Amino acid sequence: MLLPQMPRLPRLVVWSAAIVLVLGVGLSLVGAWQTGVSWDESYHVTRLRNYLDHGWYLLDQDLDGNKPGSWENQQYVYGPIAALLLHGWTALWGGEGWGSVSASAHAYALRHVGVALIAAVGVGATAVTTGLLTRRRSWALLSAAVLVTVPTWTGHAMFNVKDIPVATGYTLVTAGCAALLVAAELSRTRLARICGAIAIGAGFVLAIGTRPGIWPGLTLTVLVAILALALPQRTASAERPGVDLRAITLALAPLIGAGLAAYVVLLAVYPAVFAHPVAALTHSVSQSADFGDTPGRWWYLPLYLGIELPTGWLIAGAFGTWIALRRVDPWHLLRRLGAGIDARAAILLIVGAQTFALPVIAIVHQSNVYTGIRQFLFAAPGLAILVTLALGALIARRRVWGPRLAVAGLAVPLVGSAMLFPYVYSFESMPANALVPAITSNDWRLQVQTDYWRTSVRALAPEVTAGAFVTCSPSRTHGAFLRRSEESNDDCGSILVSPLSAYDDTRRGHWDGGPTEFLAVNQGSATVGTNCTKLGAITRRLWWRTLTMSTVSRCELVLIPDPGPITFDGDGGGSTVMLGGWTQHPSIKAARVLPGAQAQIGFMTPHEGALTLRAQGSAIDAISVNGTPLTLTPEADGVSAQIPAEVAASWGGRLVLTFGAGATELRLASLSVS
Repeated sequence: MLLPQMPRLPRLVVWSAAIVLVLGVGLSLVGAWQTGVSWDESYHVTRLRNYLDHGWYLLDQDLDGNKPGSWENQQYVYGPIAALLLHGWTALWGGEGWGSVSASAHAYALRHVGVALIAAVGVGATAVTTGLLTRRRSWALLSAAVLVTVPTWTGHAMFNVKDIPVATGYTLVTAGCAALLVAAELSRTRLARICGAIAIGAGFVLAIGTRPGIWPGLTLTVLVAILALALPQRTASAERPGVDLRAITLALAPLIGAGLAAYVVLLAVYPAVFAHPVAALTHSVSQSADFGDTPGRWWYLPLYLGIELPTGWLIAGAFGTWIALRRVDPWHLLRRLGAGIDARAAILLIVGAQTFALPVIAIVHQSNVYTGIRQFLFAAPGLAILVTLALGALIARRRVWGPRLAVAGLAVPLVGSAMLFPYVYSFESMPANALVPAITSNDWRLQVQTDYWRTSVRALAPEVTAGAFVTCSPSRTHGAFLRRSEESNDDCGSILVSPLSAYDDTRRGHWDGGPTEFLAVNQGSATVGTNCTKLGAITRRLWWRTLTMSTVSRCELVLIPDPGPITFDGDGGGSTVMLGGWTQHPSIKAARVLPGAQAQIGFMTPHEGALTLRAQGSAIDAISVNGTPLTLTPEADGVSAQIPAEVAASWGGRLVLTFGAGATELRLASLSVS
């Protein structure tokens, strides 16, 4: 036997696992309804709108008309399958119309519940795989309970529209392959093969259709299944010894059929990408691995495994891996060639591939991994199965205190998740919780971010004074918060890509600040800019520490030094001086202000006294500095103006230039103040 006969679980463990499973799934469903908009969701709203309008699942600035721009090199990173499923779910419950994508609070909440349901399917698929491996339903229940006590899984199950569907899709493929292996080994009925094929096909569509670059991991899983199904098949006839082609065909037909059906679905849904399979295969991997053109660090993923995973499960997972490696003996597998399928060995190999293959490749390749381990959520179900094997060995050898340790292992991370609810993804292991304050005491850049995803801003919104200009996730200079962020220079209370705009109607109070003040909403730590005063915060206590999820602060405007002549290229050039209202697109080499709107630029005055302003562009009809209108002199390629000394000095050496567009779009190509 590959594995020893799994013992019956004591009632204490069975009932504890059942209770934990119900509580864990319940946490994700209730939290999904209560949590706020996460960082990526609003981007995926834009992507889905463009997909419905143009057939490309890309952002506005990625498109040149109705096709990807020549500058775009990320068109193979994401697909629309999960977004379409969530759109259908949301429209079904009246959160948005069919074919239109809403950014309302209600629509986001419905999508969150849809994500939680997708995660629940992943939990079920994990249980199925464990049941097929151990031939024990109680152990299947235990593995499902283990998975929902992984805070990264349950936390992201409340909102993550891309990583949870990929993880669930991957796990469906694993479960489907396991079903085919067991069906072949035990000569099960056609129904088992059909169910396995459906799971594999659905998993392919969900995972690859959401993140195409996941295909190498799925291919490895299927390859193991193919080898396990095909290699042992030999004829039983002494007259015609050799390979049994009929048996191989029967074994592989469900896999091949599932793969072909999945491709047909992907091709029909997203022909812009999947009509070019070679390009999709190659570019999806390279673009995903090098996303953002930022070099990775080999130590990042191992470090965050220790930070984000419960220490007990990390240790148990390592022990479960050791058990699996001992049982999957290569010589044992070779001896079985021609002797029939060893389903358990193959299932363990598949589970190991799901858990370790892509993470190890990412470490060796030094891929750009960021924001913790959530990009590898697909490994969590495999970890849960390996932990279950370890718990099985523990209970078999220590029948008195083994079950108690298993129950404690389930209870402790669930308690931690409840303490952080609904920001469960902010979990820190006990060692990390103890060490982080000492490590980060002298440098905020070393902090482990709590609510990186910004979902706590929904709860913070009532403390964000109505009517104020708000900057979310502000950029910093010398410890001060700036009135802009890396993603936008606009008021995040009114733009789509924002954790606040969906809840703008819950803001209270009346803004009484001056033109050189603004509000900053910062997430992930208790850090407040040196130019700011904290007004409110969302916090949670985890073990012996209070963790700050997000803060809102009232800040005095800090500007960068005079940058000299500025060129606006439509692709980020000049963005460091923008203070809101500007529109940029790589196809237009200028910063734009839409008709009837205003936009601002700010920096410190280059010197005392009167100044001369020169602006190149078109339709530049109105400019004011520090609230004072300027008299503009037309020039061949723009305008010029004199800035009186008293105006330049009126805001403490800060120059805030306001450009107003008339009936025609304003375009600003360059600017200088001297």
